[in-house]
Amino acid sequence: MVLATSTGRNAGMSSNVDHDPSNGVEGEATLNFGDDDENMVSSSKGMAIDAYTVSPNRDKLLRYRTRLFAAECLSCLPVAVGTNPSHFDLSLARRQRVTGQGSSDWLVLHIQELISLAYQISTIQFESMQPIGVGLLCSIVEKFEMTSDPELPGHLLLEQYQAQLVSAVRIALDTSSGPILLEAGLKLATKMLTSGIISGDQVAVKRIFSLISRPLDDFKDLYYPSFAEWVSCQIQIRLLAAHASLKCYTYAFLRRHHTGVPDEYLALLPLFAKSSRILGKYWIWILKDYSYICFRLHLKRNWKPFLDGIQSPFVSSKLHPCLDETWPVILQALALDAVPMNLDISGTKQAIENESANATVSGYSMVELEPEEFRFLWGFALLVLFQGQQPSPGKQIIPLGSAKAKPSGDSPVEETNPLGLKLYEIVLPVFQFLAMERFFSMGFLTIDICQELLQAFKSVCGLTLFGIRARLSLAHPMLFDIGRQQLSEGV
Repeated sequence: MVLATSTGRNAGMSSNVDHDPSNGVEGEATLNFGDDDENMVSSSKGMAIDAYTVSPNRDKLLRYRTRLFAAECLSCLPVAVGTNPSHFDLSLARRQRVTGQGSSDWLVLHIQELISLAYQISTIQFESMQPIGVGLLCSIVEKFEMTSDPELPGHLLLEQYQAQLVSAVRIALDTSSGPILLEAGLKLATKMLTSGIISGDQVAVKRIFSLISRPLDDFKDLYYPSFAEWVSCQIQIRLLAAHASLKCYTYAFLRRHHTGVPDEYLALLPLFAKSSRILGKYWIWILKDYSYICFRLHLKRNWKPFLDGIQSPFVSSKLHPCLDETWPVILQALALDAVPMNLDISGTKQAIENESANATVSGYSMVELEPEEFRFLWGFALLVLFQGQQPSPGKQIIPLGSAKAKPSGDSPVEETNPLGLKLYEIVLPVFQFLAMERFFSMGFLTIDICQELLQAFKSVCGLTLFGIRARLSLAHPMLFDIGRQQLSEGV
């Protein structure tokens, strides 16, 4: 209807608009605000128009609305086509077109045009439309991240569009970007870094990592007074989740095949170690605030939330979906190669740090945990372990959301409670890293605590044969470490 209205109005006003001085020098034809043409998104000539400025020429406002409507319709396309594999498999779509079986209008056959339009929208002069374009690129990456390129065996289809994707991330994460565009850029950056699209390109990985690290240096300045209070908090959560997702993705390589880790991700390990001290604090504080939302705990009087306004029911309701989605990767990122914070003299601390680093998966010491922080993580993970027993997702105290965090590898079997298995995949690697010898030697972990965990694990595993097999497979490394510690203590 908007498109039809735009065409009807413009047909009767085109003569006046053609000679409008605001259309450019000498009424340049490409700036005609009459009938919409196929190049309206890509046109870059002429002056930029502020979408928020009320123009006396209603036709121009309608033209902007037409663009916005078209962009919003286009952004729905990757989801609207459904789940038919032919839409996302280029080889299959080509075979379908040749054989004439069913429709030949598959989305993957138009991937070049789709990415081109999405990129143009993400770089258009209307800042309010840019997040739509970046969001569309994010949807494209999510839908086509595993699509292989039949022309180049062993490569992904989206690798050839790497330049547009990196450019869109760079523009979205600019220091002058608004919060909506910044959030969309963080989502796209996370998708790209954890999808394999830029795997093998050390320059691209380093560039995007630099882009998501820059806001971290000015974390306290991520405040937007002209927006609602929760908007700034959501940007902070997305930024911390981006770093957590990248760390989990890198450790997935380390734990599955240590010798096959791409060089571009190995180069990030010392950078993770360098930023882990500040990231660890932020991650802990995020989980504590999330615990407050889930349990409505009566916390200490001197407790100060990390996320401003989280005590407000309105703010917490706005942030809840984002936290539901991101808590798994944040929890795992905290535990991966975490080390106990030593409280002795500096010489002893240095010796323990070196010993801990040699025993880590990555060869680096990451987040330093204080005793209170260790107990909080242990309790949080234990609660998630028991939540796998809930028969209904609606009864989950800590929802899983849509996050995907599995550094331990793929699930070994199918079971009747897939949500429960996902929770185990998230939490058992956390226990494995928290049950390392370094936490025993510093007194963070005791035999009694480990025995309680084993008893809890025994009670939550006794469901089905498939459940026992799956969880024992996932828990085997953790059980081995705990058993070794008990033997060393003479238990």
